[in-house]
Amino acid sequence: MTRQSWAGFFLVLDGIDGCGKSTQAKNLYHHFRKMNQKVHITTEPSQGDLGQILRKYLKKDQNPPQLDALLFAADRIEHCHDEILPALNDGKLVISDRYRDSSYIYQSIQGKNDGINRAWIESINKFSLTPDFTIIFDIDPKIALKRRITHNTENQEEMDKFEEINFQYEIRKGFKEIVAHNPKEKYLIIDADQSPDQIFAIVLKKINHLLKTKGILL
Repeated sequence: MTRQSWAGFFLVLDGIDGCGKSTQAKNLYHHFRKMNQKVHITTEPSQGDLGQILRKYLKKDQNPPQLDALLFAADRIEHCHDEILPALNDGKLVISDRYRDSSYIYQSIQGKNDGINRAWIESINKFSLTPDFTIIFDIDPKIALKRRITHNTENQEEMDKFEEINFQYEIRKGFKEIVAHNPKEKYLIIDADQSPDQIFAIVLKKINHLLKTKGILL
């Protein structure tokens, strides 16, 4: 899967837990469906065979961080091969709710006391596809946690595992560093402490521009 040329467009929405990325991914999907644009929405962990195993595994306590990272990488390779690349080759806009930047940040922070660093995580993810563009939704973790508790949209076991505020501040810092060290042609960071409609307007304007530039917007 070293090929990095396809007819479609690979978009990733990412950020800390509760940043609103899942809502915006669904909003984008429904918008482009109404526009008769070829679009596909997906998420990580994936809905594939390995993704289903990973989702069950994440409910366990005290998982070895090395195994977390390896399982995410394996799921991502299957995800790219079986779902993302075929959709891209079919000329679709592929919207992924989370992708490998989350692994770079989450697993490196979780495993820092076990000898895990970002370089190793990048190495086990080197066969995954590189997105055309990534949008990071930035928000204060305290606000994000209140949203998650209010809407209760996620599995309780996963919330218990990731809701620690200090941990989320580290995650937020990691996403900001990724944006700062990558070209603006590949990343955009958005203030997610706005109404969903305001955020969607910003996202849609950017995506429409990117798709028109690539010549795949109907």
